[in-house]
Amino acid sequence: MASMRRRSILSVWLAGILAPAWAVLTPPQGVAAPLQGDVAPYPPLPEAVASFGAAVDGDYLYVSSGANGRSGNNSIERLSQHFCRLNLAKPGAAWEPLSMHHPAQSNALLAYQGRLYRVAGLSYQPGEGDESTFDSTRFFARYNPDTDTWTDLPSLPEGRSSLDAA
Repeated sequence: MASMRRRSILSVWLAGILAPAWAVLTPPQGVAAPLQGDVAPYPPLPEAVASFGAAVDGDYLYVSSGANGRSGNNSIERLSQHFCRLNLAKPGAAWEPLSMHHPAQSNALLAYQGRLYRVAGLSYQPGEGDESTFDSTRFFARYNPDTDTWTDLPSLPEGRSSLDAA
């Protein structure tokens, strides 16, 4: 039970490494560092993102897509094309690129029994001229880290975004 609680606190605390300017973190007061010492070094993500999906499974932190802020308008270029993981048990480990599901921002990612589940998210649809519309998606998919593959599961009844899952 303590390990489960520690992982929950750790997953919330690790969200701070997703800001590329933070190459070194100090855990909040009262939270044990996941590595020896008071400071845990982690590399920045391949690109800066916001509104991403993230989950911890075993020794790995997984990060799915998100908004990269590259485009000033609502367009597909705004969405990160990255799905990656970081081995938290290996000091100095690098982010490992993984097979990407459909890019989206504000999607949920959760771990369960050695698999990851991606739920919904917000994506952009091309419009007329430079205009794009954004749309909540109905995606529900399972990721298998052993084979680096995604399996689409039955879609949600309605599109969702800016959500979380447990």
